[in-house]
This record gives sequence, structure tokens and C-alpha cells, in this order.
Amino acid sequence: MANLWQWTRIWVIQETVLAQKATVHFGMLSAPWSMFAKAAAHYEQERHNLCLDLAGTLPGHEVLSQFSTSVTQIENVRRYHQATHHSVTLLSLLWKFRSQESSDKRDKAFALLGLTTDWQGTTPIVPDYRMNVEKTFIEIALNAIRGSKSLSILAGDLDAGLGRKRLKDIPSWVMDWALPCLQLEVARVDSLSLYNACGSQTGLIKFHEAHSILDVEGVWVDDIISIGDISRHTQISDTVAIIRQWNLMAKEPEAIHSDYPSGGTYKEAFWRTLLGDIIHTGHASDKHLQNNEKPYRRAKSSDFEAFEAWRLWSRCISRDTWGRTATFSQRDLDEGISSIHYALKTATASRRFFITRKGYIGIGPKSTGPGDGLYVVKNSKVPFIVRPDSERGCGDMSCITFAGTDIEAKDVERTCLGVHDCRRLIGDCFVYGLMDGEALRQLDSQSPNDRMPHGRHKRLHPAHQKLQSKLKRLFLV
Repeated sequence: MANLWQWTRIWVIQETVLAQKATVHFGMLSAPWSMFAKAAAHYEQERHNLCLDLAGTLPGHEVLSQFSTSVTQIENVRRYHQATHHSVTLLSLLWKFRSQESSDKRDKAFALLGLTTDWQGTTPIVPDYRMNVEKTFIEIALNAIRGSKSLSILAGDLDAGLGRKRLKDIPSWVMDWALPCLQLEVARVDSLSLYNACGSQTGLIKFHEAHSILDVEGVWVDDIISIGDISRHTQISDTVAIIRQWNLMAKEPEAIHSDYPSGGTYKEAFWRTLLGDIIHTGHASDKHLQNNEKPYRRAKSSDFEAFEAWRLWSRCISRDTWGRTATFSQRDLDEGISSIHYALKTATASRRFFITRKGYIGIGPKSTGPGDGLYVVKNSKVPFIVRPDSERGCGDMSCITFAGTDIEAKDVERTCLGVHDCRRLIGDCFVYGLMDGEALRQLDSQSPNDRMPHGRHKRLHPAHQKLQSKLKRLFLV
């Protein structure tokens, strides 16, 4: 049983999910939870089919969207919890319910522990209010790394937003789960599983406890030399303007390099970058839930036609005189434009375009700046942007190894006496030509006839061949 005013509180999630029969009360009125769940599912489906996201800001639209999204997420977790063949990790719950609030910041995690059914072989976390907030979030990150043997918990917008401030005493690589984020960011992070930037290569992941340094293995790709404005997506006219600016920026490396660094044209690289090379196929339907599928797929060459239709549409509704006479079929709306629009918003909202010295283009966090380094890291499906911080000496201390090919499940303790060239993690990014293992793949182990998914060859472009000698340890503080 839950009151409507409580739905922004994190503890109501557990109460609703675990209840055998949930009822919603508002004053003297009450209704079964199932009624709200069905209504929210229908709204989300029609929102996509009728292109409601293309209509701009309508009275009450934002509130209704937030409400339906909240109900849908809770209902999905209820179904997962009731289905014994589904497993739910703490990380997935933390992202689903980032928008919820709590008086005690630690409850943003503690309130979800009872709903976690898959601890990935690690000891379940037990609420411990003797730990401060910073220590709690660090332990959550280390638990996720230990269980998944991956760096998936490092992905996502680490920046503070919506007038909030990030915790001062947590490392740059640790998510401040007390901060809210855009719902589009939740969807973006959920779709990152479609990438494989490390090419499934694994390496040692270490934690230097005295200074909370995360020690990972990766390859330096390039440095960022220019950035575009942040994409706000408040109005469609703003979206059109920002894409026009980014497109002009992309012409600069094209004039110098002609071909894109990983092969192909800058035209293809640009439209795929705007979408994160992903197409959103619609609302997470019952079919998706039953088959444990995600409502996303990687983009195909044939999607360019839909992108062009969206580009004309967006100019029309933003009252750009160039496209006022264009016509669109219902099929354009049903099968292409809306999916492109949602994919573009998801990939670019509150993020910015950037160009590297070698001519790569990408989308990164809003705090990305010139001089930041671009790395592809083992154990990570996405590249990362980092910034030089300082040199730090560890001293005589424990260095705990969480993942690697030469250790068993049990943690290995070592002594670290080194001085490290440390960097701050700015966040994950999309870089066209680096999302499918290109930077870490060993050229001599691949057959010339092997192909990547989506029609791309496994043979590395000459720009990627030079990366093999730059494998190094990356120390994040």
C-alpha cells in the first residue's frame, strides 16, 4: 500500500515490489496497483507509436511521463522478483531508481538490498549505518567489480546536475548514488551492454586502499582537442541547432584526414555517433521481459534513411523554412522517425560532442574538455575519458586484486610501494570506431575473413595497429 506523495521516496519501492497485493491510495480514493501498471504500459507504448516525444513540451506531458516511467520500472521489478528464472543485480536496481529520494543518502542503496536476487558470487551487502556515505558508495562499487569482474559500475554520468552537489570525499570513479539523473541517462546506461569496446579482453583490476585508487589496465587512444556545446534537448529547435553546430565541427577533421581514422566516411561516422550507433525499438514490452531482451539494437546502414527522414521532420517542426514543404508517411512516423528521435536524445542529452587529435569523433560527459585523454580499458564495454590529476605514492599498504586471469575468486593481497601518475575519471563515452574491440584486438590473431557484427571487418585500420604498444596501467583517483 502506498500513497501517491510517497512515490518519490526510495523505501516505497521495496514496499510495492514485495507486497503480494498492492493498493494505491489518494485521499478517499483507492485503486489496485495493477490498474496503474496497465495504464503506464499503454502510455509508454503509445508515447512511442504516436511520436509524443516529437510534439515538444505540452502541459502536463513531463509530469505524466515521469509518473508512467516510475510505475513501469516498479512493475518490471515486481515481475522480475516474482519470476524465479530472472536475476536482479544491485547495480541494475540502483540505476532504475536513481530518481527516488531519501533522507539518508545511504538508503539510496540500502533500501534496494532486499530486492537484489543476484550477488554474482559475492557476499550480500548488509546495511551498516556505522559507515559514512562515502565509504558506503565505495564498498558498493568494489562489490560490483568483485562480482562482475568488470568495470560496468564506472559507466554513467558522474557529474552533479539539477542544482545538486557531488559528495566531496569520494573518488572520481565512484558514483554518487544520492544524486538524481535524467531518465534518458538511465536508458542510455541500460543500452551500453550492446557495446564491447574491450573486445571481451580482461585484465587485472586492483584497489589501493589507502588512497582509494582504482588500478586498471587499458590503452591510450588519443587526446581531445575540441568540444561542442552541451545538448540540452529542451525544445526541438535547440536540438536542431546543436546538431548543426556539431556537424560543422565534424567538417574540420574531415578536411584534414579525408577518411575516418577507423575507415569509412565522416558522414557515416557522424550520424551513427549522434545515435550512439543504437536504435531504440520501443517500449519494454511483455515479450521483451519474458525473453530477457532489451528494447534496443545496434544501428544498421539501412537506418540512415530513417535518420534522414527524422532530420527533415525535426527541421519542419522547429519551423526551419528549408523543410516546410516536406511530406511524411505514417510509416515514416511508425517505423523510423520516433525511434531515431528517442535514440538521439538518449545518446546526447546533457552530453557534448568532441574531436580528438587523430580525428576521432564522439559523445562524452558535459564536463569533457580539451586535453582530456581517451582510453579503452580492459573489462569495460565502453571507452573512458580521463584527466591528469597528480602523482601519488602509495607507501606500504595492501593492494587488493579484484579481477584478472591469473587469480581465483578469492581476493589476492599484495604490497604496493609505487608512485603513480594518477588521473580523474570524467566518464564513459561513445567514440565511433572504438566500440567493438578495435583498439585492443591483436591483429595477428585474426583471420582476414573474420567480420564484426553489423558488417564491419575485424582487420584493424592502420590507426588502430599503432595502439597495441600503448597498453599501460591507469590509476584513477
